[in-house]
Amino acid sequence: MADDAWTNIPEAARVTGIPERSLRRYLERHSTLLPARRQGRTLQVATEALPVLRRMRELYDSGMSAEQVEATLADAYTRTLTVVADDGRSVAEAATEALQRMADTVAGMAALLQEQERRHIEALEQARQEAAATREAMERLQAAQERRADELREWLEKRLPEPQAKRMGLVARVKAILWGDRKHGEL
Repeated sequence: MADDAWTNIPEAARVTGIPERSLRRYLERHSTLLPARRQGRTLQVATEALPVLRRMRELYDSGMSAEQVEATLADAYTRTLTVVADDGRSVAEAATEALQRMADTVAGMAALLQEQERRHIEALEQARQEAAATREAMERLQAAQERRADELREWLEKRLPEPQAKRMGLVARVKAILWGDRKHGEL
């Protein structure tokens, strides 16, 4: 509905001759027969509902109860449900805009998730490369230690006579070699 299709309660009271307080009560009790909306803090009624309000006043003045008025008017007037957003837009417009904002938010979140996934994949690849490099370095160190141990074994075997070397453990061999070197002034 266009803005000129709505009128505020004081204006509706002036046009219909119904007190504002009664209009508000009618709008509350018979909301399905009287399209109304809030524009900020102002309650507005559809101008097409003014004849319904006049007829409602006549029925109340004749002594009918709220239920009787509702039943009588329900037969005479079409019940409409007009839902309007606070800013006067239709609900379809407001819903479409809200859905678009939600879609934009979801798209933004999807982009953030993709960026995080990309970063995680990069971090995992870097960690895999570092692990491979560490493994290679450890293998080189182990090979170097094994070479040095073999060199030390060969050196020890050359320094000690074979029968004596077989009886002694590695530490004892080293001590014997060092003792012998000290004795002979080689150290």
